[in-house]
Amino acid sequence: MANLSIKSKLLVMLLSVSLFSTVVVASLNYYATYQALQASEFSRLTTLRAARTAQIDQLLARLVLEARANSEGVVVEAAREFVDAFRQLGAVTIDPAKEAVLTEFYREQILPALAEDSGAKVELNSVYPETLVARYLQYEYIANNPFPLGEREGMVFAEDGSAYSQVHRQFHSRLAGLFLGLGFSNVILIDIETGEVVYTARKYISFATSLSNGPYANGNMADLFRNLRRAPDRGRVEIADFQRHRARRGIPTAFIGTPLFDDGRPFALLVLELPVDAIDHVMTGGQQWERDGLGKTGEVYLVGGDMLMRSNSRFLIEEPEQFVEQERALKTPQAEIDRMLRQNSTILNMKVASEAAEQAIAGNEGTAASIGYLGAETLASWAPLRVAGLEWGLVAKIDQEEVFAPLRAMARDMLIEALLILLLITLVVMALASSFVRPVNDLIARVQLARSGNTNVTFATENSDEIGDLARSFGELIAGVRKQTLLLEDATLQNQRLLENVMPKAMAQRMRVGQGDITETIEDVSVVFAQLRGLADFTQATSDNEAVAVLKRLIAAFDEAAAKHGVERIKTVGDTYLAVTGLSVPLLDHMLRTVEFARTARAIVLNFNREQGANLGLTVGIGSGPVIADVMG
Repeated sequence: MANLSIKSKLLVMLLSVSLFSTVVVASLNYYATYQALQASEFSRLTTLRAARTAQIDQLLARLVLEARANSEGVVVEAAREFVDAFRQLGAVTIDPAKEAVLTEFYREQILPALAEDSGAKVELNSVYPETLVARYLQYEYIANNPFPLGEREGMVFAEDGSAYSQVHRQFHSRLAGLFLGLGFSNVILIDIETGEVVYTARKYISFATSLSNGPYANGNMADLFRNLRRAPDRGRVEIADFQRHRARRGIPTAFIGTPLFDDGRPFALLVLELPVDAIDHVMTGGQQWERDGLGKTGEVYLVGGDMLMRSNSRFLIEEPEQFVEQERALKTPQAEIDRMLRQNSTILNMKVASEAAEQAIAGNEGTAASIGYLGAETLASWAPLRVAGLEWGLVAKIDQEEVFAPLRAMARDMLIEALLILLLITLVVMALASSFVRPVNDLIARVQLARSGNTNVTFATENSDEIGDLARSFGELIAGVRKQTLLLEDATLQNQRLLENVMPKAMAQRMRVGQGDITETIEDVSVVFAQLRGLADFTQATSDNEAVAVLKRLIAAFDEAAAKHGVERIKTVGDTYLAVTGLSVPLLDHMLRTVEFARTARAIVLNFNREQGANLGLTVGIGSGPVIADVMG
């Protein structure tokens, strides 16, 4: 700063103040907008989270109510008939050819699918039906079913002539139509005494097996069976949380069950498969995320106590390829990614490691900025979900990048506007600074002129500020200097004239500049000495002043003639006039010049006599040769 000009300092100071003010105002505005956007988004997420909680609670409550309401009437009748018909098959045998077909069916379709899901070899004995009744019914309704997997409920009955097939023909369409129509994914009837699955609409390979000691005795459906068998209270409805259901080739499945009573005695269980599509429809809002204010990255999802999803991720539904890339970036094992793609589901396949999910499972409600399960910074609102024995958490979230995109756009616009304002301020400040320093620069220029010797410089004094006061002070100072300079020049001129009256100009110049020894020998000069005659008589006849004026007139005329002929006056004393030719400047014709001067001087006196009626005379002496010039005394 010390080496900067006043103008530069003004520019730096004013721009610094402007920049500081702009940064402070912009920062405060940015922070206020950030807080407002965050609060608004939290409010929207909380509202949406509360709505989804109410909707999923209503959905599950409706499913519980449907299960309880349909535990009477035709379902009881059908269950009684199926249990009796199933028990009648106790002595059945299976044709070896049919069993071979069933075995081949397991080897070609079931085992590869289970191995693909588990990533390990699956032995036939671990999943093959353990009883003849199970093998018999699985052949008739699964291996020999003309309908493909996922559509096997289309088979109304088997043409084996058994009482079971007659019961199946009587009730299957009614049961499947009733419960599948209500939105359930499957309907299952279980003998409460044996745990045997006496009926299933979808005909998965758990059909006809025992949940007590069969190949699926360790799944969530078996747990539900055991819980209800221990306490088979009328109207009791319990939900079994999602597990990978081996009978469905590892697809995560949840069940809802209730006991069935006949003459006041529990004899069977009605088990219904929870509809994942219905849950997803609620959680995704019918996949209308943007309509619900969730933009491009927002979603609402369910999470279980194991921190695994209980609903499907929006990103798998909308952009599976990008979802896979994100999972790979998070180092998710490829086998898990393949399973999600194969099942087209993140239920029990996606680990949700986020603060929001942990707080929801812990039973807390709240909002916060946190890292989402895909690694992005998010705003989240969470709450617990407790219904029918389930302990889930519900999280509504959206990426911060999307939420604050308008803020970043505003910040970018503010930056551009700030730069334009700073540019405008710079131009204004430059103009103001130039206006401010113009009189200062003018003052500096005039002072520099005065310092170079120009004492005639003037200063502008019309300003009434400090610069004007300074200019007036400098003006007064220069005026004093100018006055003293004029006095000095006048004194110097008088001294010079005095010297020139008594010696040649060259010697007077040397004397003036302070040369000490000015003795000089000149080899060839002419000296003229002239004296006026009759001056005393003329003086007596006139006044003193007139006599002095006449003498000055004649001396001036002699000086003019001397200058004309190159003659240098040495001195005048009274009526005498001493001059020399060739002293300062060597002249070859110094004698001729001297004679011509003498003749001119004589003519001057004669002309004066004629004009004034005087009788003056002039005596002239001329000498030529070497001389010594010096100043004595």
